[in-house]
Amino acid sequence: MLWNELLAVLRHPEPQLVADLAARLGLVCDTVATAAVAQLAPPAPGPAPAGPHLAPVPDLAHEPPSVPAEPPVPADVFPSAQALALGDRHEPWATAVVRRMERLVAEGVPSALLAVDVDDADRLLAADLHGDAREALDRAERALRDELRPGDAAVRERDGRLWIVAGATDLEGARALARRLVRAMGTQPPLHGAPLGVSVGIAVSPDDGTDAASLVAHADEGIFAARAAGVPIA
Repeated sequence: MLWNELLAVLRHPEPQLVADLAARLGLVCDTVATAAVAQLAPPAPGPAPAGPHLAPVPDLAHEPPSVPAEPPVPADVFPSAQALALGDRHEPWATAVVRRMERLVAEGVPSALLAVDVDDADRLLAADLHGDAREALDRAERALRDELRPGDAAVRERDGRLWIVAGATDLEGARALARRLVRAMGTQPPLHGAPLGVSVGIAVSPDDGTDAASLVAHADEGIFAARAAGVPIA
């Protein structure tokens, strides 16, 4: 049903887009199935029929349910969230995001984490023969940073991807910041005749979690949700 709805809104999609959507939809289905099975405890067996030739039936009523192994996450699906979920905090961007978010959570300060991703940045860089795309992404990043308040922090994960940590911010404030970021991108000159777009995912503490991995995952998924819905902000 989800796949049919996706195909209904796509117009001549690129093969890579279809492949990415299929992988992500498969991940969602696998995750939902795993969670559903994990909630099912095996039924308690009835008494074993009498008979010397029958082995006693083990009592499984109090045995923990068998939980299937979680399906592996494809390398191109939520890479940032996957890295933090696995405890990989050696990358500088991850260390910076984790430390800031953990400090705000420990202080009990409502805070927001925004994942900001320039649309098609990887494809633009892959086809960047003369450096035009990299220059455009650098200009876009400066424009995004100019929208931050004093005390907000922007951490670059890679070209075209920023993480913004905003303290003393609730969901309404985070969405207001996201709208400013989208407007800032709209002021950028087009690249090869096409405007640069941006997708923003939002996670708010404590509503969406109180640990860095959960917040990163929530914001990361918000980017894909925004793109699937055809809007810049999830």
